[in-house]
Amino acid sequence: MTVLCCLVLTTAQSKPHSKIQRQIEQLTAQLQQASSIPQKVKLLYQLGELHKFEYKKAIQYYQKGGALASKAHDMAGVAQGHVLQGKLHLSYRSFDKAWQQFKKGEATAQKYQLVAAHIDCLNGIASVLIEKNKQHKARTLYHKALKLAQQLNDPERICYTNIRIGEFHRLQKNYDYAFEYIAKALKIARHYQMVALEYEGLMVKSTAYTDLEQFDQVEQLAHEALEVVANTNNSHLLAGAYNNLAIANTCLKKYDQAIGYYTKALRIKQKTKDNGRLVILYHNIADLYRKSLQYDLAITYFKKSLDYTQKRGDVLATGVMLRNIGEVYHLKQAYTQAEKYLKQSEAKVQQASSLFETSATYQLLARNYAALNDFRQAYYYQAMHKKANDSIFNNEKSESIAKLEQHYKEEQKQKAIALLKKETNMQRQKTVFQRKLRNIAVAGLLLAVLVVVLLYNRYQLRHKILQQKSLALAQENARHKAEGQRLEVEQKLKQEENKRLRLDLEYKNRELATSTLLMHHKNEVLTNIQGELSSFQHQVPPKLSSNIQSIKKIIQENNHLEEEWEHLKIHFNQVHPNFFGLLQQRFSHLSQHDLRLCAYIRIGLTNKEIARILHVEFRSVQVAKYRLKKKIGLTKTEDLSQFIQQL
Repeated sequence: MTVLCCLVLTTAQSKPHSKIQRQIEQLTAQLQQASSIPQKVKLLYQLGELHKFEYKKAIQYYQKGGALASKAHDMAGVAQGHVLQGKLHLSYRSFDKAWQQFKKGEATAQKYQLVAAHIDCLNGIASVLIEKNKQHKARTLYHKALKLAQQLNDPERICYTNIRIGEFHRLQKNYDYAFEYIAKALKIARHYQMVALEYEGLMVKSTAYTDLEQFDQVEQLAHEALEVVANTNNSHLLAGAYNNLAIANTCLKKYDQAIGYYTKALRIKQKTKDNGRLVILYHNIADLYRKSLQYDLAITYFKKSLDYTQKRGDVLATGVMLRNIGEVYHLKQAYTQAEKYLKQSEAKVQQASSLFETSATYQLLARNYAALNDFRQAYYYQAMHKKANDSIFNNEKSESIAKLEQHYKEEQKQKAIALLKKETNMQRQKTVFQRKLRNIAVAGLLLAVLVVVLLYNRYQLRHKILQQKSLALAQENARHKAEGQRLEVEQKLKQEENKRLRLDLEYKNRELATSTLLMHHKNEVLTNIQGELSSFQHQVPPKLSSNIQSIKKIIQENNHLEEEWEHLKIHFNQVHPNFFGLLQQRFSHLSQHDLRLCAYIRIGLTNKEIARILHVEFRSVQVAKYRLKKKIGLTKTEDLSQFIQQL
């Protein structure tokens, strides 16, 4: 592995960019000279945008602008003020405040038919709903915003909403849909030369390829994004492009190049007050050092990122950074230091009400306490991790059911429309037919009264029979249709029940894996204690000896050796999700015993440890490894452990 040189970056006191400062001074002068309220509102909003990296100042400008707009009954200005405040709160992860502003803006936009502001508010509300794990509602609002933008024929908002829908599908791991919407957005952005939106679309696409671990594509898209923003004066986008190039090179393990790009991004961002981007940059650099096993540097940069999250007042990000620091200390085997930071992380993520991050912190605390041999606390936090996962699972299940219900309603609506059209056509045909019959009757009346009477009576009788048959046929069709709908609903309910049972089974399997590992460790500890008591029993008086015998009996009753391979395999898949799939894809002839041995080798167990777990001789493990090496097709000079570690 390439040894990374230590990169020392001093964070000087941020100074406003000279160009931005000149713009602020010019707008301030114009504000003092402005005579009309709409002009003042516009200038205040522009000043707020220029101060977006200074949360309090930006809010003050937006609030002043909104108050002036309200006083002048400029409802478009009022709605815009809510949108700007909502976006600012969203960027600082103040989701409740962002929700309040977007909802106020939506109410104003709907009341005064301000379509553009309505679109912005819908997109903002949807973004907040995603953070609150309400994906189905978010998807509905995004598509409503897209429909309004298309009706308004606003290319910028059509492009932006397509990007948001693409990002939504990426988060749901629906990558085909994600790429489809991003492609639409990029086409519009390039046609209208909207550089910022083209850059944002490329970044969402790059993130999707990162999820898919197609890192060559990630690097290519990062270079495309850099070319897009290279000729602009937008330092924010330029720094972002360098950051994404660094991420791509990190994924490709080109650590020296990654550090170079991170350095360029930092030099740009340290001249601004964009604490949010500095949080990301320092975090990414720390993550690079963690991946390259340079733990001291990783801790240094995670702490720098932590400083900026605290300056921003971002409680959730602070909790995540504290957990990252604790995790690195855990990797260094400094378990006491790890415990300190993980406990602080626990308080922050709970304050932020993030189930996902809380679950992750609980899991790491359980592992750390297990390493400290504090199994009571380890068990407690593992139980808390399970409880948090249960809540996440229930939320996801509710969203899934809501999606199916919505899909079913849409299908029923389409069927009703089709049936209505069919009935309308039948009625039209029936009317034409009746008109022809009337004409025939009138013609017959002219020939002869008798013929007319006979024909009329015959017609009436035939018409009555046709009506009766038509009614009977309609009733039969309605019955068949109702029966078909009932069967369809029953089938869907059965499918849902089967799906629910499968999900419950998968979750219980994951839970059992963790319990098996804890039980195995517990059994080892109890066995060791029992051995120590046996050697100590002969050295104490008979009274104490009987007590020791009672303790040994209790330990014996609670020491059940449960070698549950399937449970361990599930737990292992959570840590290395593609490992078994890759092995079975490349070496389909491997047995379950071979797979199990590969798993033990991958987690770094020695031959002696494997023999102890499998209850076989040390020599048997060596023979099993030799046979596995032959099955995989390795030469004598190739190392089996190294090969498996690199999978």
